[in-house]
Formats: sequence, structure tokens, C-alpha cells
Amino acid sequence: MGGVRGILLNSSILFATDDNENEDTTLRSGADYLLQKLRYSKILTGLSYGQGLSAPKANLLQELARIYSYDCFILSSSSEDYGMSEAARLWGKDEGSFMHVISSCHVDLIHNMVISGWLIVMLGSHLQNSTIDAKYVASRGTSSIFSIDNLEELPITICNLNKKVPGSFLRPKCCVFSSNNQSNVLGLYKGNLH
Repeated sequence: MGGVRGILLNSSILFATDDNENEDTTLRSGADYLLQKLRYSKILTGLSYGQGLSAPKANLLQELARIYSYDCFILSSSSEDYGMSEAARLWGKDEGSFMHVISSCHVDLIHNMVISGWLIVMLGSHLQNSTIDAKYVASRGTSSIFSIDNLEELPITICNLNKKVPGSFLRPKCCVFSSNNQSNVLGLYKGNLH
């Protein structure tokens, strides 16, 4: 596995409500932080949403894609791979892995996604009630499924995955800065390691 070179963010992780028909366009806590960090990471990033998403939410996602220079993928109801093949085609087949970040409300889709060869990150802790607990699967050696509890954990997850890639030019550097006596992950970027 190469470093993470592309990330597809499903709309379900960006909005405060998982209800697609709800017109509330309030972003989930940490969404702005994540979008800003990924913008400067030089990791290919895309936003995806289904045709059933309300117009205000779809318009906001398209605006976010424009502001942050991300790709935007509208998924058809017949899409078997949830936009992953379209993103892979657009982003090319260079070295590295692609990551799909979805909400745990889509746990029923995970079986089909794992087959794709992408890394799957599930946001949310409702996994205990599901037939697939991503933390359990990951702890048993299935290294393509990961679980995070909030969006702020995603940059650190990416960093940890990329640190496992020995000598890869895709391996992002994790920069830490000190502000108000607290250390924070500043961002991720590709480049040669010197």
C-alpha cells in the first residue's frame, strides 16, 4: 500500500444531520477545520453526494468544492461503487491509496466498498449496534477499514497511515505548531523527505 493520495468525503460526514432531505445546511463540528487542512495537504480531495440530497445541501457542497478547489461527484442511484471509480479515473493510477470517508449511518454499504481496494474511514460511534464494528475489524487485521469519532481525527489518521510507507515520495510530512501552549496538527503536504 502506498501513501494516501486521494480522499473522497461523502456528504454524510459534512452535515450536522444525516437526513438527506432535511434542508438544514449546518456543517458538522470540525468540517471547516478538515476542509482547510485537506486544502493545503496537496492530497487529491473530492466531495460526493447522492441525487436525493436536498438542493440547499447540494448547492453548499458545490460551493465548498469551488472554494477549496476540490472535485465534486454526484452519485447516481444506480452507482454500485459510490463514486469511487469515477474519482479513481479522474485522479489517475499513480502510486498511493485512495480513501473514502463515510458516516457510520452507511455501515450497510461497507461490504461493497471494501471490495474496491480503497481505504474506508467511518465517522461515528453508532458502530456498536451494527453487524460490522470497524474498530473490531481493524483490530483483527483488516487494514482497510478505520473508525474515527470526530472529523478532527482524520488528518492524524492520514498521518499515521502515511508514516507506515517507507521512503515513499507520497509520504506527507506532519507539521506541528505551538499556539497558546497547545500542539496542533498544522497540516499535511506531499514532498520529498529531507
